[in-house]
Amino acid sequence: MISATRTRASNRRSTMALAHCSVSPSSPTVVVAGGGIVGVSTVFFLAAEQTNLRPVVIDATSVAASASGKAGGFLAESWSDGSATEELARKGFALHQSWSETDTFGDVDYRFNIDAESGLLGSSERRYIGSTRRACGQVHPRKLTTRLAEQVVAMGGEVRAQTMLVGVVLEDDVEQGDRKRVVGVRVRKTDDEEAAEETIATTKVVLALGAWTSVTLKTACSAAYAAVGPEVAGHKVHSLVVADTREEGLDGPESTSLFLRDMLVSRGADPEAYPRPDGTIYVCGNQAGAVYDETPPRLASEVGVEEDGAAGYLRQVSAVLVGGEAEDVDVVEAQACYLPTSSSNRPLISAVPNIDGLYVNAGHSCWGILQGPISGKAIAELVATGVY
Repeated sequence: MISATRTRASNRRSTMALAHCSVSPSSPTVVVAGGGIVGVSTVFFLAAEQTNLRPVVIDATSVAASASGKAGGFLAESWSDGSATEELARKGFALHQSWSETDTFGDVDYRFNIDAESGLLGSSERRYIGSTRRACGQVHPRKLTTRLAEQVVAMGGEVRAQTMLVGVVLEDDVEQGDRKRVVGVRVRKTDDEEAAEETIATTKVVLALGAWTSVTLKTACSAAYAAVGPEVAGHKVHSLVVADTREEGLDGPESTSLFLRDMLVSRGADPEAYPRPDGTIYVCGNQAGAVYDETPPRLASEVGVEEDGAAGYLRQVSAVLVGGEAEDVDVVEAQACYLPTSSSNRPLISAVPNIDGLYVNAGHSCWGILQGPISGKAIAELVATGVY
């Protein structure tokens, strides 16, 4: 695994010197399917670390179209301690801290040294979470993911939106018995049903499709679906971005992320609130007892918002936070997405068994923004060198 010291040091070099990094058009192509934080981070490191590979990221909709564009962006250094993802979380937090110190990521709303508190919705009595105060941070997920994609293009990589993965082309590896190897991918334009399929020649493919990972594997590469094992599925969640209309606001140098127990609006629900530097508050949490379709639609752009259910509930929560009536809350965005959850309760970051050149990086659940970039760095090293 990558050491924490190496992660921070090498990242500072790459982000401070991006203008000098470039990828040759003649370099072998790596195709990364998925334009969220995990996929875009993977191509970012393939380009920034000068691996002599030309990264291409494809997405059926656009960059940050799903969870990476609709998440809260909360970062916690030690909340995964004692779990299988402790090392990943801590190194991910260190990576975000190092990025926040560079000009490249200076305007994606990074903030550190913020508190996390818990309490009852509507009550001023709260307690700090964790043994160490201020071991938390925040970033704007959509801004970060978009900036990473911009840097990929600047370094000679390619970002292709409205491009759907149709199939992974495999051939038998006669020298390795029953093993197969990647020789290409088949893609087509999402917004043109009459467009012909295109084959991109490549020997390395990374699947970072979030909640769409397993369902895509079933149709695009059934051999890989059988080999991967744990399912990566979707869990539908809703969120609102609302204007903080309080006279003093929830924002400021002592800004706090709130993890609340709702006994006022929907007994037993657990909404969360993250004040942002732009004067808005990100509010998320599903209504207690609500049941949603957990099967993602064909495209991220087709995910619907339950206006009378979850969104209406979050309006009520927001009204308690900022004051006033639910109908008077100034909603900037009402949104829904599918969190990519793994049946093993840990992300899949590995090569696919018995298929040379195929990798999976998905299933980070609610910690995708924290763990996604460091996961991208790890899988980029695995693709480029065979180890991480």
